This record gives sequence, C-alpha cells and structure tokens, in this order.
Amino acid sequence: MIQLTQKKTNKDNVLITLPASKSISNRYLILKALSQKKYPIHNLSRAHDTQLLRQLLHKKHRIYNVKDAGTAFRFLMPLLSNTEGTSKITGTKRLMNRPIKPLIKALNRLGVSIIEESDHIIIKGHKINKSITSINQSESSQFASALMLSGASFKNGLHLRLTGKSVSGAYLALTTEALTRAGISFKLDEHCFVVSHQLIQLPECRVENDWSSAAYFYQVMALSACKTLTLYDLNPKSKQADAIMISLFKQLGVSTTSKGKNLILGRKAIKLSAPLEFNCMNYPDLVPSLVVTCAALGIDATFRQIGHLRFKESDRILALQENLAACGVRFRIYKHTIQIKSNGIRDQFIGVKTYNDHRIAMAFAPLCFLNNNVLIDQETCVQKSFPDFWKQLKKTGVQLHEC
Repeated sequence: MIQLTQKKTNKDNVLITLPASKSISNRYLILKALSQKKYPIHNLSRAHDTQLLRQLLHKKHRIYNVKDAGTAFRFLMPLLSNTEGTSKITGTKRLMNRPIKPLIKALNRLGVSIIEESDHIIIKGHKINKSITSINQSESSQFASALMLSGASFKNGLHLRLTGKSVSGAYLALTTEALTRAGISFKLDEHCFVVSHQLIQLPECRVENDWSSAAYFYQVMALSACKTLTLYDLNPKSKQADAIMISLFKQLGVSTTSKGKNLILGRKAIKLSAPLEFNCMNYPDLVPSLVVTCAALGIDATFRQIGHLRFKESDRILALQENLAACGVRFRIYKHTIQIKSNGIRDQFIGVKTYNDHRIAMAFAPLCFLNNNVLIDQETCVQKSFPDFWKQLKKTGVQLHEC
C-alpha cells in the first residue's frame, strides 16, 4: 500500500513519457509468431501482459499459464487450435471466469475440440481445414480479433460472420491495421471478415505509444495546478480508440495542442449547461478516468454502454461505485449505464480498493491533487499496462510513501 501526497506546485512543461501500446504490441507478437521470417519489433510494450505473451510464444511445451492476461488467453486460442497437438491454457481464477465461450464455440465450428474446465481449457489442435464460422461480438471485440489475426494461417483461410452488437469495435481497426502491415489481403464489412490462406510476413516495425495510458495525465491536468504537461511522442491521428480523449477531456477543461511529435496539455474554462453524457462503447478503458474526473470536478454525468466493464480485471462498475461512494458521490447503476451526482471531492481521506486492477489504481491516483491524502492498495498492479506509472506521476509533484 502507498500513500500519495503532493507538494504545492504549479510546475510548467512537465515531460511525461508514456509506454508503448499494449494492444498494438500484442497483435504484432501474434503476427510475428505466424511469420516465416522473424523481423524485430521496436518499442515493444514492457507491460506485464505483453511480456508474458512474448514468453509464452517462445515456449516449447504445451502448458500455457496466462495468469491474468485476458488478451494473451484469447489471442493464443486460435493459434494453438491450428497447431498439431494438445495444449492446456490456465490462468487466475478471475481470468478463468471472464467471458470466453463465444470464442470456444467459434473454434468448435471450425472443427477444433476444446474441453473447458473451471481452472483451464484443453485444446486438441490440428491444422484447421474448415473456414466458415461466426462470432458474437457483444461481450468482447477480442474474440473477433483473435480469429482475424490467425485466419490467414488456416489451410482454407477464414470466412468469419460477425454477429451481435460490437463492443469496443474500434479495436478491430488496430487488428486490420496490423494485418495490412503484415501484407495480408482481406475483406471486412459490418457483418463479415474474409481472408484466404496466404503468406504472413510482419516486417521490421515500431509500436507507437499508448493512448490509454495518457488518460491519467489528462486527469492530472484537469485536477492539479500544473500549468502544462507534455506527452512525449504521442500521435493525435492514431487509430487507437482512446485518442478520442482529446475531445472528451476538452469538456473537462483540458486543451490539447500538437508540437512536433509531442502533445501539450493545458487548461481551459469549463462551460456546461447540462449534465454530461458519454457513450463509452468504443472507449471502455477510459471509463474509470472519466468517471473519477467528473466526480472530482463535481460534474453530474451519465455513462452508457458499459455493462461489459463487469468482466474486466475487476468488476470495474462495482470498484468505481464502492470507492466513490466512500467520497460522498451518488451512484446509480442500470444494466448498461451508470449515473453519478457529485459535489466534488476535497479535503477527505480516500482509501482506494483497487481489486488488483491497474486502471482503477491509476484512475484514482490523481485525486491526491485535491485532498493530499490518498491511500492505494496493491499499487504494483500498474505493471499490467504501465510499469513506470508511479515514476511518471512523481514528475508532477506527487510524493509516494510506503505504508
């Protein structure tokens, strides 16, 4: 557990270095594993999830412990299904309870036998010669991405019918961009993805920096006395879904200006005539940051299309409710929507229960700029996506005290 306090500061032009994109890194690693020649990937994410996937792809035996890495779990399944022999995938209890059945059913339709147990799955892999299947996208876009990444390696390619309302559909754009980079020709529309069996060759490439991780420093800008923050080497035209935070945080008083390869964050006046509304379908990873920032600023807000947040590293809806209720924030939960009413968060002790969820820990950390007394448990959980988070946060005047 750590305590966060902050010096009285109005620092100018603080330079923040963000990690490489975990989402892009994981896609490149799968395509590199399927490529005939192995070219280097530069600026690969150092996040726990990515490094774990990298290690697992180099394994020579058949037991894969993905721990709490949901992306590794899902992306490995089609690859191992198309590999001769029996493989076992296991992980944490929380991970094994997260949604996976739609992907299993899709692989079953391709002739793959998968045995699902409470704490592992067994894949009886073989060279897949069937090509037609379908996937329900309503729980996760990663199911479709997992099949799309491996589809060109199947003997007769892949004809994938996309059903259900897409969740986090913008992440499919990262998948198609990675496929194109690997020289794969395919067809994609709203209802179908088609790819023939073909050579996969990911060339030497570089992973761009991560937009999801920028959210916590947009929060710092909204809540602190820092005059400006500079986000090093961040592409405002990125296909990463979370680049939308430029416009979202503009409503919360943060301005964004491009300067060379960097983005300069500043402060602007907030003009609101009504409570804010966010449709979070395509940017679920931003929800903790947006909810906490609105609560801290005393902004009433509604967040729609977030039901699938119950199945992340934690039940993020419950985690947000419990932590914010302790700060006096009124919280209403519907099936896929939450509403908050807040008079702001100041001058009170805040003990944050992270549920070992990296995004909960990082989203609540900037509250120390308002009350100077925030305790965060399981602080090492940030290793999952942003190993240097605490180091970067200290640049803004935050002090860390081990408890």
